[in-house]
Amino acid sequence: MDIQTFGPYSPMYQAGDLYFISGQVGVNPETKKASKDVKEQTAQALMNMSAVLASEGLEMRDVVKTTIYVTDMGDFAGINDVYAGYFDAPRPARATVAVRELPRLGGNVPIVVEIEAVATKTQGEQLSLFLTPSLPPKPRSNLSSLAMSKVPRTLPTATLVPVANQVWCWLPVAPVLAIR
Repeated sequence: MDIQTFGPYSPMYQAGDLYFISGQVGVNPETKKASKDVKEQTAQALMNMSAVLASEGLEMRDVVKTTIYVTDMGDFAGINDVYAGYFDAPRPARATVAVRELPRLGGNVPIVVEIEAVATKTQGEQLSLFLTPSLPPKPRSNLSSLAMSKVPRTLPTATLVPVANQVWCWLPVAPVLAIR
């Protein structure tokens, strides 16, 4: 990957089947400048993200979670207008966080939006998880007995299933363990 960053970090880091994409800002990689317009900065940040993903054979549809950092929540609607054009439904899970400021990387223009993401190549595979914890230890005091009375009597089995090959959802199946 020959994508340059603005500091001592990787543009993307793979851990197993997950790819963590560092925050992308609205700076044009060729001119090293940013627009003053929040919509243009958002579009550039998402184009930069697309280029980082492509460097590892991923696409925007492989993104499962984004976090948007914005310096003015008044820009939220404009960011959403642009963002919606880069992701098909169902869109990735997302958080938006207001921050005081972002690093000055686009010349004299303040950066007003930064977007980071998590992507995966394993979408479409069904995984199962069976929650089978060991029985809790025997209580040693009345306080422990009281705490144990709050433990649920059954723990469910759950299956992680893809919804529209983009979003994963835990679906309970049946109880597997009774605590007595």
